[in-house]
Amino acid sequence: MGSERDLRLVGVGSSPYTRKLRAALRFRRLPFRFVVIGAKEANALPERPLPLLPYIVLPAADGEPPMAMSDTTPILNHLEETYAERRLRPSDPALNLIDLLLEDYGDEWLSKCMFHYRWSYAADTRKASAYLPYSGAMQITRAQGEQA
Repeated sequence: MGSERDLRLVGVGSSPYTRKLRAALRFRRLPFRFVVIGAKEANALPERPLPLLPYIVLPAADGEPPMAMSDTTPILNHLEETYAERRLRPSDPALNLIDLLLEDYGDEWLSKCMFHYRWSYAADTRKASAYLPYSGAMQITRAQGEQA
């Protein structure tokens, strides 16, 4: 079990952005708890500032309430500024720029490839349709999942 000082990563396992942030947190060895959107624990956390998944809830600091952040790139930048261990971003300014460009390309354009392969071929569409409705609503019935 994690502590109240741990970060909370709120998202769904099928989201490439959730996976990106979870991989970064694991690489950085930052203690966090993964909370599936829609779970009871997620309902008790602060609201996300933007309707994006994933979002992260930073632990309360010095009498302040916990704070939620959306969008993986600003979250990763905040973690770089806040936690010094095992940084993701290169310290060299030129390499850092290349890193940011590659990240932006992956976030904005490679996701289009993911959607293409998720929905363009019948076998992939059947597979995605079978699990995606349950990603954020794991308590729905089979009939509700099939309808979704």
